[in-house]
Amino acid sequence: MIPSSACQQQADTHPALWDEPWSSKLHHVLGHDLRETAAGSANGPSDETVNAIVRSFDSVRQDVRRGLIFAVIAISLAILTATAIWFWQSARVERDAATANLISAQAKLEFEDARNTLPLSVKLAREAAWRLLDHERSNSEAFGVLLAGTRLLPDAEIDQLELPAPVAQVLQRTEFGDLLLRLENRALCSASHSVRNLYCIDTSRTNTHIAQIPRSAAFAVSDESGKLCMYFANPDTAPRFLHCEENLPMEFGSDPGQETTAWFILDNGRMIAYSDDRICSWKIDESAALSAQTCQLFSALDAVVPYKDNSILVMRNNRACVYEVIEEGIVPSIEAPTFCIPVIGRIVGVSAGYFVASADDGHVSIIDLASLKSQEYAIPFVAQVALSHDLHVAAIRQMPQASVRNEVLLVDLTTGQERGRLRHDGRINAVEMLPGRPYIVTRSGASYPSDGTVSLWDVRTGREVTRFAVEGPVVALAILPGDSGRIAIAVNPEGATKPKLELWPFRRSEHEILPIQKRVVSSRVFTFQDGSVVLVGERERSCAYRVGDTGTPRCVTHTDTPVRLTLQGAERILSISTQETGQRLCSASISVGAAAALECPLNAPTEVEALSHNGRWLARRANEQVCIRTTDTKDQSQEKCLPGTARARLVTDDGRLLLTDRNPDGEVIYDIDKSRAILRIPAFQGDWEFTEFTTDNRYVALANSEGDYNSTVVRVYDTTYGTEVSQTTLPGRVLSMSFGSDDILAIGVEQGGAYLWNWRKNTMVARMSLGYPVQALSFDKNGRLLTVAGSRTQPYTELQRWSASYQALFSDSCGKLPESLESSELERYGIFDAPRFVCSKGSGFDEQGSAF
Repeated sequence: MIPSSACQQQADTHPALWDEPWSSKLHHVLGHDLRETAAGSANGPSDETVNAIVRSFDSVRQDVRRGLIFAVIAISLAILTATAIWFWQSARVERDAATANLISAQAKLEFEDARNTLPLSVKLAREAAWRLLDHERSNSEAFGVLLAGTRLLPDAEIDQLELPAPVAQVLQRTEFGDLLLRLENRALCSASHSVRNLYCIDTSRTNTHIAQIPRSAAFAVSDESGKLCMYFANPDTAPRFLHCEENLPMEFGSDPGQETTAWFILDNGRMIAYSDDRICSWKIDESAALSAQTCQLFSALDAVVPYKDNSILVMRNNRACVYEVIEEGIVPSIEAPTFCIPVIGRIVGVSAGYFVASADDGHVSIIDLASLKSQEYAIPFVAQVALSHDLHVAAIRQMPQASVRNEVLLVDLTTGQERGRLRHDGRINAVEMLPGRPYIVTRSGASYPSDGTVSLWDVRTGREVTRFAVEGPVVALAILPGDSGRIAIAVNPEGATKPKLELWPFRRSEHEILPIQKRVVSSRVFTFQDGSVVLVGERERSCAYRVGDTGTPRCVTHTDTPVRLTLQGAERILSISTQETGQRLCSASISVGAAAALECPLNAPTEVEALSHNGRWLARRANEQVCIRTTDTKDQSQEKCLPGTARARLVTDDGRLLLTDRNPDGEVIYDIDKSRAILRIPAFQGDWEFTEFTTDNRYVALANSEGDYNSTVVRVYDTTYGTEVSQTTLPGRVLSMSFGSDDILAIGVEQGGAYLWNWRKNTMVARMSLGYPVQALSFDKNGRLLTVAGSRTQPYTELQRWSASYQALFSDSCGKLPESLESSELERYGIFDAPRFVCSKGSGFDEQGSAF
């Protein structure tokens, strides 16, 4: 008997059965073979047996066919299921990304349209950035809002007290470390600078003004009837009534609504009060009683304001005169720069001995008391001018009802030019300079509408550096002394919320100003193990500023503008300077206490064309070749020359690679050890602006401007394979570049911005607006980006620190704003029962969305 498989093969290939069904073929062959087998035997198989065998084989074949069909169907279903799952997951990712982008757009709207919603905009941007990062995506808008918003947020350390009634006035007393509060319910209160306890007394009077008595725990209070009373207070007790003054020749009037008063106390401890025709002075004794009264008549008296320790400024008949207040009376000042000066309208600002500002309904005039020159500005209804003689700047505030733009004008008193405008969403009610610091505080409070914010501005740049957003109009503030910097803010919320006294810190560790004398020629930031140093080159001097060190910069002088500057370590400046014998290597020590000039010794290398960033290597021209050697004048053994190369542009920090300047075929990068070209960069139209290598020299970035510097193309090349990796186009000229971690290239442009570009993914991570050309930038050892930016017309440049990664931003924002969006807030964007970003200890975030 033949095997069944053989029967199947015969049935499939039998020529006489070619067109027959398979079962007929098998029946014929099987029956024939069985009969041949049975011919030699007595009995053979019956037709029924043969048919059964045939049916069995037929069933097997049909089952195999069905199995194959169902297997194909099952595989197709599996593929369809996997595809459906992939599309579903992709749809979920796209939906989450769309939701995150929607949240990001809302964050930008909140950030730009409403100053008081700064905390909300940071929360929204943080949530959007975290959701996009979870899907390995980025959004430069979310990054930008989170970056800018976090920088404006004050530190999270805040103390606050609920008050029994709205606040009318806050007075801080440095000597006793407390705050005095005048409430609208006739109460007087005392609180320590830590704002932990509040002690109050009901005076049964409607008080109008309080003033501190120098070198005394007592203070003076006037009421609506013009009576003057004395109180005693310290941080641990409620104010205690002492006495009220009787039989005084005039009333002590004040107008809280206009924030004006007709009495004040000089720094020498003498009380001054005035009326329409007289000025009176009293001595305040140890019991806080007034004595030694002297009065003097003045015709057509308009106003009296404090001037110096023992002098006042008396205004009448459009003239302001300086008088000294002594026990014998009120006499013309002998020490004043000038006895009388012309003024207009009313006095709105005084910087004793330096400037006086006056204003009428249409103009404001600022007089320099040293030169008696005045500067006038056509600004109507000026209410206040805050003056700083140290910084030669004036902040001009209009009356709240007259200011339609809700802004303060910042004016440079040296040039008379506008320096900037400090804007609020609501009416601005007060401007105050910080003593001894280059900052100004503005508040939007008592006048409707109020935006419920207090802002800290740098008067040198006009930039807002901190914003305090509170729940309601800010009616009063006081700046507390101390190096850390704190501000007490009195808030009168609308509705059922109780009034509050809040204490905020405003430490500015991310922001420094570097003073310069003349226009900056070149700048660069260097990072060492012990910190970072900014090197700023001017026309006649070069200075090194240690980041975070407020001490005196270390400078060297030079007669010619250096072609190239760099640092060799943190203690020595190297430069390429133009001499009679060509471009020579010059150097100078900048050790502590040294004030030297650049030295160009005769044995120093000449015809120097390029330096490495770390100052260890140079490239010079010798016999029509470019030779590379160390900058050590005593060591010439390692000099290697490359024949026939173009002008040298840059040597890498390890001295291995040389980038040459443009030739007809483009730029060329040479391997110095192998003396051969490893990368040829095609010649592009436009000018070559900047070049930067990665620390391992594997990649190089080149910036090439196009047209009239309207745009610049930045390209990244792989020096190993000689190929272009990525490129991007930016507006304007590129002034600086620096490679960071996670494939980030920081790019500074002339139009006042810095970009973070992921060159491997070719995505723009963020743009930072700095307002001025970014002259230099670099990443420090902690991964923060340091930028140096400044105007060519102002005598300083600005150093700022930036968080250059999402993880750093999450950490910084959580440190200042630990609260996150609630689930109910996320539901507005269609997010239900989903993980959300939650701050916790640390600097990162876990898989559930919590920072750790």
